[in-house]
Amino acid sequence: MKKEKLSIKKSFVGIFRLIPKWFYLFLISFFLGISGTIFFFALSSPNNNLPQTQIVNDQTLMCTYAYDGKTKGPAWTLQVINHREVGLSMTNIKFYEDETIPSSMRSKILDYQNSGFDIAPLLDISENGIFNTQFPLATCSPQLPQFHRVYWDKVNKYMRELINKMDGSRGLIISGPLYLPHDEANGKRYVTYQVIGENNVAVPT
Repeated sequence: MKKEKLSIKKSFVGIFRLIPKWFYLFLISFFLGISGTIFFFALSSPNNNLPQTQIVNDQTLMCTYAYDGKTKGPAWTLQVINHREVGLSMTNIKFYEDETIPSSMRSKILDYQNSGFDIAPLLDISENGIFNTQFPLATCSPQLPQFHRVYWDKVNKYMRELINKMDGSRGLIISGPLYLPHDEANGKRYVTYQVIGENNVAVPT
């Protein structure tokens, strides 16, 4: 049995000795190259470096929303409202900048000053039955005062009425601005919208 093991070892050693040394060098350099490439891509992940036009923020307790860096406003907002939260009124509303969004992509409160548009939050009520009077500016869109204070207010009231009538305990609210196409005299269709402020905040159509 021992003789058989020794003969097997000798045969393996003999095979390795027959292989040229340059082949071992080739294998070592090949595997080092592969591991180096993997390490390089791990450090410089393309997903971290590619530009983004939409930033999804789901870290807040009150909502989840996607911010569009092109329009400097929300692409959509999503929140869950409970029955006990319905009927709370909005007072003393304040706005703040979402610091998770790069400064160069943010809308500012100054963009709305003397623009003729209201800062209109697309969100309404916070979690846990406590009304939140502070809104991320990233969840707001420019709205004409008549639209914001009359028609948008009617939408919010209608939403609350629906939640009160629901059999379930919660309502899922999704909202967002629209940028709709229109026909021009040349027979073609275009999407055009006004922008306000130094940061060119888009006004939904």
